[in-house]
Amino acid sequence: MITVEPFRKENLQQIVKIDNQVWNPTNTPVTNAEKTGTPGDHYFNTNVLVAKNEDNIVVGYIEYNTSSKLRAARFTWEFGIGVDPNFQHQHIGTKLIEALKDKAIKQNIHKIALRVFSTNPNAIAFYKKNGFTIEGTLKDEFFVDNHFVDDIRMSYFI
Repeated sequence: MITVEPFRKENLQQIVKIDNQVWNPTNTPVTNAEKTGTPGDHYFNTNVLVAKNEDNIVVGYIEYNTSSKLRAARFTWEFGIGVDPNFQHQHIGTKLIEALKDKAIKQNIHKIALRVFSTNPNAIAFYKKNGFTIEGTLKDEFFVDNHFVDDIRMSYFI
């Protein structure tokens, strides 16, 4: 059974392990060499929900924040999600997105959004399956592994 709960400091190492397994040039413009500080430090400056299995092990997470520090952006959240590859295709990502949607409703959020590489069709299909639609495409937004990659903005309106 999977439970979703707020991030706690003791979850950090398990989240960093997931990050190291899932993020690569097919789905992020940030290489490990470009990251600064202690791995996972940014999780203390954002909102995070974790998915845990029956053994109390973090098997996925979703981090979210307002899309900008501007007051006018206070009703929009942007998020990132990661699920341990050993636990993918078990609806954990869907449970995390459902928990985020529930939290957004309770906090009067109007829209939740994300950005996804065009080179990640499985993620795009997953987000569409969870009710997200494409708002726009930033053509050739990133140069990764010696080629340009489009960045797709997807959103879900509460």
